[in-house]
Amino acid sequence: MKKILTLAFLFATLHFFAQEEYVEHPKSPAIKENDSTIILSKISTEGNLISETTINKKNLKGFRITYYKNKNKHYTEEFTISDLTSKKIINNKIINSWNIDNVQTVINGNGNYSFENKYYKTSGIYLNGLKTGIWKFSTETAWCTELYENGKLVSGSRRDKDNNVTIYKEIETPPVFTKGEAHFKNYLINNMINLNANETSSLVGTMNLEFVVDIDGKITDIKILKKLDSLTSEQITSLLKKYNYIKPGYQRGIPIRVKHHMPVSFDMR
Repeated sequence: MKKILTLAFLFATLHFFAQEEYVEHPKSPAIKENDSTIILSKISTEGNLISETTINKKNLKGFRITYYKNKNKHYTEEFTISDLTSKKIINNKIINSWNIDNVQTVINGNGNYSFENKYYKTSGIYLNGLKTGIWKFSTETAWCTELYENGKLVSGSRRDKDNNVTIYKEIETPPVFTKGEAHFKNYLINNMINLNANETSSLVGTMNLEFVVDIDGKITDIKILKKLDSLTSEQITSLLKKYNYIKPGYQRGIPIRVKHHMPVSFDMR
């Protein structure tokens, strides 16, 4: 039996672990699509609208409106996406914003913004839709001060409850394959060839993986969303856990857990 293994993978938009004041419904977002537009509606478990996003498929421009838990409007923004597959936002501008009592604080991209829930609070100034000047961000255990120019972070400082200070230049950075993505790809290919060497059945199809890169760079919380068979799932899980060449993602200078989605396609015949 000729053994050829091809592996294709794509990292979807990163999901940094962020605590929200609502819980999204398992079937959210609801997606409506026609020849010209895509509309994504995020719904909470209570059935309330969290946000509604409209994307123009031709010019890749989008508009989003978000809501507080009490159903009042929170903010509106305009943005552009990189492509229709990843839908990664490459630039965005805040248009209008309201506080939880429905008082508008940002008008046509200009004004003072503040937000607070039980997990964190943040405040600062928008100018022409972009963050500018000094912004504050804090949780129960950390206090951050950040300087922005034209929406770009110039520098940030994070102080924890023990008065340890961390300086950072980026809000969030994704995990990095320290030996490159090609090394990771070849690692899976070569090991799957070895594991399947004595099998008589073909290994063909696509497996959808979900996993978390932990704060130490280890792969954990692995879920096989679409299986080829139980044995293959166990093999992939074991291989992912053994891979040691990933630098963790960071948020405000501190390593964090980052979730990935990855389709893996096999053709071993």
